[in-house]
Amino acid sequence: MRRLTIIDISQRVGFTLDEIRQILGPGTRPAHDRIRTLAIDKLPEIEDLIQRALAIRQLLVTCAICECDSLDECSLFDDTTVRLGQRTTSSQAPTALAPG
Repeated sequence: MRRLTIIDISQRVGFTLDEIRQILGPGTRPAHDRIRTLAIDKLPEIEDLIQRALAIRQLLVTCAICECDSLDECSLFDDTTVRLGQRTTSSQAPTALAPG
């Protein structure tokens, strides 16, 4: 049961099957060291996912209050408005422009 719990939790945090094998495998390093290394390697991917989710949330909030009569005039769909999927350099998510 313990191994199944470890696999379940590992999958929930986003570890791949290969990474889970590293956690469970015999390895030459202690388990805590293997987990620490995998966690440190996984953090940037999760940070990017969080930033993308925050950008999407902001865009949806902005869309919810948009009063543009035409999509042609709406600044929400300008290429420069929101860069979804691109890593930001600050700790804040990119924001959409006010409805145009």
